[in-house]
Amino acid sequence: MHSKISNDCQGIRSENTPVLPAKPKSLFTFFKSTLFKSLLKLGLTTFFVILVNRNLKQNDFRLIIGQIDLLSVLVALIFSGLSFCFQLIRWQQILKSQSMPCHIRIAAKSMLVGFFLAFLTPGRIGEFFRGIGIFAHQRTVSILAVIIERFYGVFLTVVFGIISVIIQFFIFKRSSALYFEILLVISFLLFCLAGPVLRMICGKIPDIKALRPLFDIAKLFESRLHTLPSIHLVFFSALSQLFLILQTAVLLGMFGSGNFIKNCIIAGQSYALMLFMPFFVANIGVRELSFSLFLKRLETASSSAPQAAAIAFGVSGMILLINVILPAVFGLIWMLKGNRKSRENFSGKDISSVVKAE
Repeated sequence: MHSKISNDCQGIRSENTPVLPAKPKSLFTFFKSTLFKSLLKLGLTTFFVILVNRNLKQNDFRLIIGQIDLLSVLVALIFSGLSFCFQLIRWQQILKSQSMPCHIRIAAKSMLVGFFLAFLTPGRIGEFFRGIGIFAHQRTVSILAVIIERFYGVFLTVVFGIISVIIQFFIFKRSSALYFEILLVISFLLFCLAGPVLRMICGKIPDIKALRPLFDIAKLFESRLHTLPSIHLVFFSALSQLFLILQTAVLLGMFGSGNFIKNCIIAGQSYALMLFMPFFVANIGVRELSFSLFLKRLETASSSAPQAAAIAFGVSGMILLINVILPAVFGLIWMLKGNRKSRENFSGKDISSVVKAE
């Protein structure tokens, strides 16, 4: 009886309580929103693409389309598939070393979902959350696993960049851009010193409250380094990067860059340079800039081929389609399929059992 009266009183108070008007959203709130940040990133990417490809003419696009060869595209697809397979094996090995579910189906699903999330975000930041929905009870470890996977991928990209610079110097007697060589050497040294740097971080910042999350991640990362099959991860990372370079060399040749060895050098250096410009969605614009830069330095295009900017645009478009858009679409389909199954499982439950549980 008492509870009924109190509930009635609460109902009266709630009815008599004046409803305050909602505060209007300020312009500053909009600038802080995710929508504005996404629009800004998309706008910057679009502007950069237009800026990089501003010299292309209508005739260049006709030449690009006319030089597409189905056999070369098929070979590029095969190399892309091999690169993906070795990247998948690397990811599976990392999941296994971190005592996480590592069945090939789970590894493939999380990886493709990561491709979709990476496609939506600059610098592939979304890829770090590839395992959040799949490894729901191990979210921190799943993010850490992605960090480890990216560590090996980026490291081998730098290594192949250095190898391509060395081959270019000794075989073709041409040096690359000095600033690029300095960035590669510094990056390589930082990767080699990753262990001591982590130990230094763990020893210096535990008492700084603002840096506590960084300390926790660094400590967790350091504690799990000894569980990694490093030799295997380096081997699979090298194979994945090698087939990516071969795929790009085939596409460069298809669009008119005649020397296969030079094309491999261009690809190795271009992917390394892209690491230092992770600001744009799916590397659009940055990819064209990198290819065009090294094509001009090695002068590989024949007189009958389109100019370097056109070759770079064509190759970038094919790589965007094969290596970025297609895996992202498969990841989206797999993610939607998983959500639909979850809804079907929930709707198929006996409602009486749900009521009893409550």
